[in-house]
Amino acid sequence: MNNENRVIARHCQNDPKVLRDTLHFITASIRESFYRVPTVLENIRRDGSQSTELWGFKRDSYEYVIANYPTLHGDALRALNNNDMTAMMFVFLRVPGLGLAKAGFACQLFCGRVGCIDTHNVKLYNVSPNVLTLNKSAKEITQRRRIEAYIDLCYRCGGSELLWDAWCELIAVRQAKHWKDGLHVSKAHIVMCVR
Repeated sequence: MNNENRVIARHCQNDPKVLRDTLHFITASIRESFYRVPTVLENIRRDGSQSTELWGFKRDSYEYVIANYPTLHGDALRALNNNDMTAMMFVFLRVPGLGLAKAGFACQLFCGRVGCIDTHNVKLYNVSPNVLTLNKSAKEITQRRRIEAYIDLCYRCGGSELLWDAWCELIAVRQAKHWKDGLHVSKAHIVMCVR
């Protein structure tokens, strides 16, 4: 786990409110250019559920996290203590609007494991976008198989740390007007998750 992820994970595990803020960051990052996420997040933190940045499922996600973050924190810690990343994915998949990629990102931020295969990584690693689909109303065994396949894919792509570092470097190149380098992108995660 890289240093930035380690800082976020330590804070997430020790403080349910940091997990709450981290899940709000994840929600803010959905379908958003990364350089805009700090502005989006600032608007959400200022205006709460009335934020204009909370469109569609994002408002449901925000409100669910506000109402349930202590339980999410306890359940994620229990999964971590049992070394059960599938269980942790199920915890974060309870949040409306989070699919496999963002639940994997939540695991990554919470404990430095699993990872985020987002639209950028789908192209970078030549992965079928179908791997990212999960029907949350499917039978639990079907969901479990999809989750386990996703976790396996993250490890086959190099694991959480490599996924993080490569993604940060890619964003630094693609959004060069906003970021000095991959480390700058990586450190921005701390600022947005740990207040």
